[in-house]
Amino acid sequence: MTQVQDRTGAAGSAPGPRGGLRRFWRTLVDGPLIHSYYALAGSVVLLTGIGIMMVLSASAVESISAQESAYSYFTKQATYAGLGIVLMFGLSFVPTSWYRRGATGLLVLGVLLLLLVFTGLGQEINGNRNWIVVGGQSFQPSEAAKLAVSLWLAMMLARQGDAVREWRQALWPSALGIGIPALLVVLGDDVGTALVFALIYAAALFFAGAPLRLFAVAAAGAVALGAVAVAAAPHRVDRITGWLFGECGATDACYQPTRGSTPWPRAAGGGWAWASRGSSTTTCPRRTTTTSSPSSARSWGCWARC
Repeated sequence: MTQVQDRTGAAGSAPGPRGGLRRFWRTLVDGPLIHSYYALAGSVVLLTGIGIMMVLSASAVESISAQESAYSYFTKQATYAGLGIVLMFGLSFVPTSWYRRGATGLLVLGVLLLLLVFTGLGQEINGNRNWIVVGGQSFQPSEAAKLAVSLWLAMMLARQGDAVREWRQALWPSALGIGIPALLVVLGDDVGTALVFALIYAAALFFAGAPLRLFAVAAAGAVALGAVAVAAAPHRVDRITGWLFGECGATDACYQPTRGSTPWPRAAGGGWAWASRGSSTTTCPRRTTTTSSPSSARSWGCWARC
């Protein structure tokens, strides 16, 4: 029996606007893009919105103390976030061939920006030299380098194809592309950011299909190198001991990260319930640079961290 289809090719679909909306919804929910484009874009927008709210909660009192509007820091961050989201959606329409051709150039640019940290433009904060200041505006080159490294790794590992399943091919030349930026970050005494580079590399190798035994060996090596890096710097030892044993005074370098990782119930004022924005009982010396997880618990209760 012959089955009649409408122009869209959907058998038995309702004509008119309602039928079009149904088809769009099915494509959105059941189509393959839900597992990549829409899921990723939605997650970015949601996390950005939550982060901006945490910035408002953490910076309001500090802004008022500086004789500024309670929303001054929030407005600046929200503006940058909005521009970033618009740029993100705009870049999603750029052909992937452009990214393949420009990935190596972006990686080189990222390395050059990391080198600027060691010039007169560099700024050191709490033992970490990972900022550059130009015209009164500060910038963290490692953030741009993370994006460049992610793009370059995707291009390189995709080009290698199934050869990635052999561990030598998986590590060369990708290890060189990730190793140089990570080394520059370590030389700036920012081991935490170097660990982020390592996680980016591990994720890229995993999704490219690298052998799993490679991850076991790499994890053991990363733990050993991390222990050496921590032991080589007194301020890192102070941070670790302060985190493990709680022995950290208000004037010590470990006070900021220790307060920033306050246990959930204590950060939320002793409970799991809503505490309202700005009504927390726990704070940090540099409130706008702490992690969003304790900030959300301090303001909205521990349930907000789940």
